[in-house]
Amino acid sequence: MEAKAKCRIGELRLEMRARLSPISPIVRLTLDFDFGEGTVVGVGEPIPKGPNPKIPVWARDDLKLRLMIPLNMKSPKFFGHNAFELRQSYEERLPILRCAIAHDGRKGVAVYTDRATMGLFDSQQNQMGIVLAYGGDFIYAPNEFALLVGNEKFEVGLYFFSGSIEDAIVVQRTEEFAQPIVVLPATPKSPFKGEEFSLVKIEPKSAAVISAVYPSDEGLVVRFWRPYEG
Repeated sequence: MEAKAKCRIGELRLEMRARLSPISPIVRLTLDFDFGEGTVVGVGEPIPKGPNPKIPVWARDDLKLRLMIPLNMKSPKFFGHNAFELRQSYEERLPILRCAIAHDGRKGVAVYTDRATMGLFDSQQNQMGIVLAYGGDFIYAPNEFALLVGNEKFEVGLYFFSGSIEDAIVVQRTEEFAQPIVVLPATPKSPFKGEEFSLVKIEPKSAAVISAVYPSDEGLVVRFWRPYEG
């Protein structure tokens, strides 16, 4: 099932497609922005006055292009997916690789992203989101200033779940969303040609995250890690 919408955010043209598959609980959103020949999105921290003003490292998160999700929860805890780690966030921002999570002990929601970005956690407004883009003054940009230009596509996933984060295999679904394991047909050079075999099975299924599966001269290599406590 797919739904489409077109709208504007200020001067930006946006086309959004939402897809729901019967074989996955993840609601997939495709966001297409048209930044035209150049668009400033957001405002950086105030630039100090003086002969040698220093461009700030961080820009204001509340004025970047963001996707924010209102939360129907009371006092949720926030988590962010880092490199081989699921970390609880006690601040309003946390760098994330794959997802941001809000959980109140009974139910939760995860926002999956197709790129490393910043998770935004607003307990005052009871909302959570991710940064999509920023264009303007930035210390690492060429000449410390960069516009957003042309068309840019963002793939985002929403996963609404009940129970614990581990039982809902929230982190495992980051791989399903961003880097699904694709089974390819055997080739003449494949060591498994003509054989029937199972790639991998983990029990219990919430025990670990599979991050890679590939054949080697000595057999099949499986790389996995455990993001949860215990």
